[in-house]
Amino acid sequence: MRGRVVAPDGAALGDVRVVATAIAFEQGLQHVDWRECRTNGDGRFELADLVRGRAHALMLESPALGRRVYDLAASTLVAFTSRIPHGTI
Repeated sequence: MRGRVVAPDGAALGDVRVVATAIAFEQGLQHVDWRECRTNGDGRFELADLVRGRAHALMLESPALGRRVYDLAASTLVAFTSRIPHGTI
């Protein structure tokens, strides 16, 4: 999955923590898919090797901006853009 995190005015937000996770239960066992990275100076990120066919939760977190969590359908695991209002959690 690739994406970009920007402010409402379109300005890139760098150094934002990006986490994608999915949990599935199969045959009594729990399987967790967890990938994590940070946005670059242009607000871009890439999370490689996400398990396909599973819905993921995408978390964006920064001390200055707080935390946002998005539920993503399995079909959304290609590209994602978020506009985060400044100063909100």
